Amino acid sequence: MIRERHLNFMKLLYTLNKGQMDALGLAPGEDPMYCIPVDLGFDSRKMQAKQAYTEKTWIVVTGERLLVLEGENVAASFLLDDCETVKCEHQVHSGILTVTKKDGQMICAARFSMRHIVRAAYVARGAQTILTARRTGRKPGSLCGPGGADSGASHAGREKPSDGQPGGEPGIREIL
Repeated sequence: MIRERHLNFMKLLYTLNKGQMDALGLAPGEDPMYCIPVDLGFDSRKMQAKQAYTEKTWIVVTGERLLVLEGENVAASFLLDDCETVKCEHQVHSGILTVTKKDGQMICAARFSMRHIVRAAYVARGAQTILTARRTGRKPGSLCGPGGADSGASHAGREKPSDGQPGGEPGIREIL
């Protein structure tokens, strides 16, 4: 019996249009490392699930900040240096991305359906890895392993195929 393996990499860096990129107000050299769509808005007063869904909300993480973009407006912006943790948490039939600031204040930055929870969890982990690297004075890629940024991962927290080293089979994904 021949066993076939497929590597399906999850898309964690979507492309925004020019208006959305301009709205982010990125500094020179500050580029998105993660950019994912989320599909639930915060206005639950309407009590109708159909109206809670949105197609225009994005979570964007750069080496400096975590931003939530609604349409072509920044709904929230957090300097990573001001944050203690970034987490993805599950709720009933949905998930939230929370940011805990250094002063202990916890903020719900974004909501999403279960369809997006895995993708959001990878982004939260990547943001936390960047945060940890900045706190320790290292580059995010230096936390990827002995090879550092050149070890095959283009960004902190991203996946790469195993290189056949002990503990991993060729073709099986590792989280860095």
